[in-house]
Amino acid sequence: MEELNNHHDPFELLNLNRAEAEKARKFYQNSTNGDFIESRLLTKNRKVLVIKWARYLLPDGAGIDIGFDITKDKKERLALKNSEEKFRGLIERISGAIYRMKIPEGTYEFMSAAAENVFGYEAEEFLKNPLYIKNKIHPDYLEYFNEKFQKLLNGQIDPVYEYKTIDKNNETRWIRQSNKGIYNDKGELIALEGLCVNVTKEKNYEKQQLNKYKEINVYKNKLKNLNKLILETEENERQKIASYLHDSIGQLLSIGNMILTSIDYHSLDDEGRSAIREVSDLIKEAVSQTRMLTYELAPPMLNQSGLIDTLKWEAKNIIKKHGIEVKIDTKIKHLDISKNTSILMFRIISELILNVIKHAKASKIVIEIRKGCNYFQISVIDNGIGFNYDEYNQQNCQKNSFGLFSIKERMEAIQGEMNVESNVNIGTKVTIKLQTNKLKLYGNQSINSG
Repeated sequence: MEELNNHHDPFELLNLNRAEAEKARKFYQNSTNGDFIESRLLTKNRKVLVIKWARYLLPDGAGIDIGFDITKDKKERLALKNSEEKFRGLIERISGAIYRMKIPEGTYEFMSAAAENVFGYEAEEFLKNPLYIKNKIHPDYLEYFNEKFQKLLNGQIDPVYEYKTIDKNNETRWIRQSNKGIYNDKGELIALEGLCVNVTKEKNYEKQQLNKYKEINVYKNKLKNLNKLILETEENERQKIASYLHDSIGQLLSIGNMILTSIDYHSLDDEGRSAIREVSDLIKEAVSQTRMLTYELAPPMLNQSGLIDTLKWEAKNIIKKHGIEVKIDTKIKHLDISKNTSILMFRIISELILNVIKHAKASKIVIEIRKGCNYFQISVIDNGIGFNYDEYNQQNCQKNSFGLFSIKERMEAIQGEMNVESNVNIGTKVTIKLQTNKLKLYGNQSINSG
């Protein structure tokens, strides 16, 4: 205190610098009762303090000055201000609009500046008008919005919901809103906080993709119908050719053979008899080949004995023709399925077997027939070299080769499916499966044609 009294200018002694000293001097010269000032002081140990001074005047004109050290409070306030600025800057950089709405009044206590980008309206417009967003809801979503708000008043908060709004340009915007409830100590909902995001581009893209998907499905269904029509046409042509071979070519060959056999064989010389025998053998071979071709085009056994017996007959032909072991593994004797389905199944199984013979280098083929409650399936299993099915699909797409893909398409045409399991140097199993509620079983005899 003595040092303060002896100093020529106590204001300069106490204050941090001349500017602070001049500010304090003017305050003491001009202040009235109850005025206060903040100043920075420099202590002996060179520490800066922030002091809040208050002046109270006495009746005799003297003054009492009271100083409060607010250094810590000042630092805390500054830190809080900096934190608030950082937080506000973070909020403003978020593309979505952050909000807080008072419940049940519906007044906005906070709305970030991003509201203009999200809704097309400034944040101030939300803050001034309770339930401002309600007046901007698209008519198609007004009932939906009212329903959501009523649920909110009843304490039921949907974490996320989407709705459409109308902006100032009368254009539609899609909004995705996330919500979190704020509760008081009694557990009562007092506010709603969350984030609103403009998802118009996303929704438009989804709509475009959905339309494309629908178009693809339309074309896909058209292709399936076309494929089905092609299959039916192809089968009809096979039937016509088989009928022509049997009724025309077969008959002509048989008549020709009858004419030959009616010739007086003993009246001919050796050369004539040799020629007759040669022509007769050729006609017999032609009849046999025609009959075989007729069976391959339209096996009459499919109508007479059904699919399983026809496959048994086919297996015997393969054994005879190619010398490969073929076994039919099933306890089902007969499948009661339509004629067209039987023909298609036979064609597919025959094609699978032919693929094995051509490519698999197998010594054994098993045709496995199984049934479930509402389906039956037929598998063609070989012990050949196998292959990588994924690589096979890629290679065949590049080569425009259809193979197994064609079989899959034919199965899908009748609402069936195909599955391929293959391991290199182990073998392959191709299963075709058909859903049916008309599957009937007759007998319980195991059939082995191997």
